[in-house]
Amino acid sequence: MPEVSDLIESYSREPINQYVMEDFSVSSTQGNSICGDNITVYLKISPEGIIEEYSHAGQPAIFTLAAASMLAEEIEGMHIDEVAKWTYSFMKGIGFEVSPRRKRSAVSALLAVRNAIHEWKDDGLVDSYETVLEEVEESLDCPRGS
Repeated sequence: MPEVSDLIESYSREPINQYVMEDFSVSSTQGNSICGDNITVYLKISPEGIIEEYSHAGQPAIFTLAAASMLAEEIEGMHIDEVAKWTYSFMKGIGFEVSPRRKRSAVSALLAVRNAIHEWKDDGLVDSYETVLEEVEESLDCPRGS
């Protein structure tokens, strides 16, 4: 995975949209207890549900920072209903495929985005790492609850 390593290094050295947005519609913070990092995402959402602006801040690990930066290139202009369906498979699709032990870092910002969307919609839902990584577990044929 040398190309992925180069990609992660590049995005973590020069992060995209890493700032605290002042006039955001909603924000959400996600912690990763496995590696001790955290990230806060900020979204500006139009009344029609279009993500007009996205930023992130916090003390994330390198993998989390790189993934959050890659999201910046994909998320603006998207409808929240579409983004709320994104999972680790989406991250893989944009070139962010990592080893099993790094998958939480790969989706921390995405998980924060999905939960910010739930908060903005006031739908009472809260996603978890398991929700965002569900497809991965199913594709590995991992039994649930073990």
